Amino acid sequence: MNLAIELIDAGYLRGEILDRTNLGATCAIVAGITIAGREFLEKLKREKRERSWRGRMTKAIWAFWGWIVGLLGPHISDVSQFVARWWHTLSH
Repeated sequence: MNLAIELIDAGYLRGEILDRTNLGATCAIVAGITIAGREFLEKLKREKRERSWRGRMTKAIWAFWGWIVGLLGPHISDVSQFVARWWHTLSH
């Protein structure tokens, strides 16, 4: 119950807190999720994916791919000429 009350207070859920005492709220009615709540949920899901094994592996692969492209960058024209000549020999 406290989580729902905190989410209502933060503006992530639509609802009404029915009973507030000196010790805190004790009852709430939840009517749905707000746009801010949806954005917060997506942020939490994204962070979970990024921390997962698959998310870390994806980042590592992109970093490795960037390193390879950086190494090959100065030689792109040579590689493209080689591929064009090879393709030309295959088609004749």
